[in-house]
Amino acid sequence: MTKKRGGSFLLNPAPGFEAVRAHMLANPLPVPPTARECIAQGLLPYGLRPERRSMTPLHMRTLIERHPGLYRHADDKPVPTSEPFAREGFACGDGWFSIIERLSLKLAEDSNLVVSQLKEKMGRLVVYFDDSTPASPELEAATDAVLDAVTEESKRTCEVCGQPGTFLERNKWYSVRCGPCSWLDAMLESCRLLAGKRLATDQAKDAAQVRIMRLGEAARHQTPERRARLPGIDWKRLDGLRRFEALHSRRGSGPGGGASMTLHPTEDERLLSPDEIREGMRLAMVKAGRKGRVILFGGYSRGDYLTDIGILVVVDAYQRNQIQDIYDLRRCIELDRGIALLVVTAEKYEIQKEWCATACYDAEEYGVFLFDNREEP
Repeated sequence: MTKKRGGSFLLNPAPGFEAVRAHMLANPLPVPPTARECIAQGLLPYGLRPERRSMTPLHMRTLIERHPGLYRHADDKPVPTSEPFAREGFACGDGWFSIIERLSLKLAEDSNLVVSQLKEKMGRLVVYFDDSTPASPELEAATDAVLDAVTEESKRTCEVCGQPGTFLERNKWYSVRCGPCSWLDAMLESCRLLAGKRLATDQAKDAAQVRIMRLGEAARHQTPERRARLPGIDWKRLDGLRRFEALHSRRGSGPGGGASMTLHPTEDERLLSPDEIREGMRLAMVKAGRKGRVILFGGYSRGDYLTDIGILVVVDAYQRNQIQDIYDLRRCIELDRGIALLVVTAEKYEIQKEWCATACYDAEEYGVFLFDNREEP
């Protein structure tokens, strides 16, 4: 009788099983090279996925050679039971090299410390150590202090290039980027989507146009020095991409009718400063006869200038209803950028500011207060 359960393979092995097993025992799979061996050949460690932000093997080699005791796991075989550092090495961007170099000098003062993992997590630099006893309580306190300082410094230093950066959230991933590097991240995301099949349908034509538009916008924010560091990009071709303004137009009624989006080429759009947004919204509030608190929220308030300008207006009460109030106020806004406008009552704002993933929560945590004209004449 033939068994169909998983254990039947061991109870009734197939013909040739013993020969295959003997061959595997006699010829085990090769163990990947150590992190030090990979870095010496100019390669990234075995378990580290190559990325634009990855630390260069030269910088990794410099840190390991200067502090061999602190990073002794670089000589361990990268097997599943080894420490993460043996498989990944320095799992963070090249922009944090100087921070890690200064950190290593402080950590090396305690000879008992051995780094088991060093990586970027939630947009900040984190370091884990082997389970060992500090050389002294004083060194332990000094280590804790320098780790706290390094964590705070990494949260305001671009992980890619080392320039002053901003703590950003994109697609639920946290990172620290300067302006130009943030634009490059947007380019990578656009290229990934355009190369895939997600934007290959007629319904996604407008989305593809927007992604192409963003490629041109990102290219314009790269200085000649930064372009020279990325010779594989055809910058002249990207410079030829122009910004497009998405306008809604109405078709006739009947089959196939309804709202559609048409794309019209315009002059290059420029970034708007918070002061310009403030003045534009102040004029719009006067025109519409509205009183309330105005907050800039969303990606634009955190430095992601590829997004629409998120504006939240908190009023004491709706004049008619929420939808109509948004429509009336939107007609009075004359800013030359896309506006994502939301009008809520103060009561609703107080409730929803505690709810994660809402506009009120984003405005409360990360928004930029523009003005409050409720007390103005």
